[in-house]
Amino acid sequence: MAENNETGPPPVLPRRSTVNNTLDEAAQKLRSENELERVGAAKLLGKYAGPQAGLLLIGALNDKSELVRRAVLVSLVEHFNNGSPIYEQPLAEKIFSMIGDPDVEVRRETSALIPRLIPGLVRSGMEKSLINGRTVFRSVPGRLRGDLKLLAEKGLLDPDSIVRQNILKHHYSLRFQISPQTFGKLLEDNDIAVLLVALDQVRMYASQPGIYSKMEALGKHPDLGIRAKLAKTALSLGRSFPEYRKILRQLTEDQVDEIATLAAVDLARLGERVSTEMLDRIIQYLTNARGLYGKAETLFYSLSALGQDSARIYQSLLGHPSASMRAKAWERHLSVSEGWKSPKSWIPGLADRDLQVRSSVLSMVRGRVEKIQENELRILIVHKYAEVRAFAAELFLVTDPGVVDDCYFDLLIDEDSLVRSTTLRAIANLRLDGWVHLHARSLNDDDYAIQRAAMDGLLGDSKEGVPTLIKYVQKNPAERISSLARSELKKMGLNP
Repeated sequence: MAENNETGPPPVLPRRSTVNNTLDEAAQKLRSENELERVGAAKLLGKYAGPQAGLLLIGALNDKSELVRRAVLVSLVEHFNNGSPIYEQPLAEKIFSMIGDPDVEVRRETSALIPRLIPGLVRSGMEKSLINGRTVFRSVPGRLRGDLKLLAEKGLLDPDSIVRQNILKHHYSLRFQISPQTFGKLLEDNDIAVLLVALDQVRMYASQPGIYSKMEALGKHPDLGIRAKLAKTALSLGRSFPEYRKILRQLTEDQVDEIATLAAVDLARLGERVSTEMLDRIIQYLTNARGLYGKAETLFYSLSALGQDSARIYQSLLGHPSASMRAKAWERHLSVSEGWKSPKSWIPGLADRDLQVRSSVLSMVRGRVEKIQENELRILIVHKYAEVRAFAAELFLVTDPGVVDDCYFDLLIDEDSLVRSTTLRAIANLRLDGWVHLHARSLNDDDYAIQRAAMDGLLGDSKEGVPTLIKYVQKNPAERISSLARSELKKMGLNP
């Protein structure tokens, strides 16, 4: 029993290895004959971002196993992501040289790293020279090493489209120019993504021999997105290279309406006139569009390039099923035709069932109407929408005083407080007979908006309005509007 109660020595706990021990162990495993151990070591080094781990990984880029090389590049990406970039030129060049690796995954990872390698690859330096016995230092612009440049040029025609796309996208930052023959092949690429990048880069090579014919051939490309991108690119090039306008003219004959119409509008931006047939096609396309989004939105906002020809298109869209399309069409229609000058042009827009459309029309005509007839004003006064009736009250300022005397009472008894308050403000501005008495009575209204409009109107007239307001405040000191009125009167130097 005594032996059973004896306690043995305490268990020895395993010591945690240091970072240096871990790196030393990973370095040993990178030299192992076992491929899986080397892969595991490469993955482990990705978790320890730092110069020592980075050097070990770069040293393993020559491993005979593509699995190890893939793991090394993935770990290097982790280093960049964790704030440990590699700026040393020899190291960056070693990583970039993997763009010529026989394994496609390695080439893909390397091409994706190009933007992060550029600071190290094309770092500028200083050159020391002796001129007439004097030491002169001159800056030397950074450039890609000759053999690496050959690898990059070869990578532009890589069997893998991702590699081609990444090198093409960043070749300008790598500071080398693509030969016209190679760029022409890229414009014939079977991959859509590569073609789109090539069209983004084509301006630098637009004047090179053979490039125009390749661009022209893309007008027959089966992909809709390529033809749309071609139209946008041809517009940009057409400003500097007039021959590229021919591509836009060819695209106006495209079977797809959105391509043909966009090309036509782009030609108008370059100063060419659009035919009546094409205007009809634009109208047809926008009429059939579901709303103001996508290609239809792009086309709609480009119509201003048509000048006065666009007025016909805007007018045809005033009855479009989409409220957003109708709203913008009304804005553009009134702007192009200066429709605010004639109430007959904008009154129909205020009858639209959608508030967005009515608000757009009101925003275009508010403050611009110079004159309105009594019959037109009465249409607005009896309108079914409150914001339109409120606008009718605003128009009292641009109509004959006699008409206002005949019409304002209908708006003063309106069910909507916005209409009544707007009417009070208009009457105060016009100083109609009896307006002071009317505003004094309105101070007793149950609606605070009406009280506020009456107070503001009285404050604007120091001869009759202010004394009337002072009497009200003295008589009704507990009213909510009275506290605000006292504050405003004190600002004027009065103490009711």
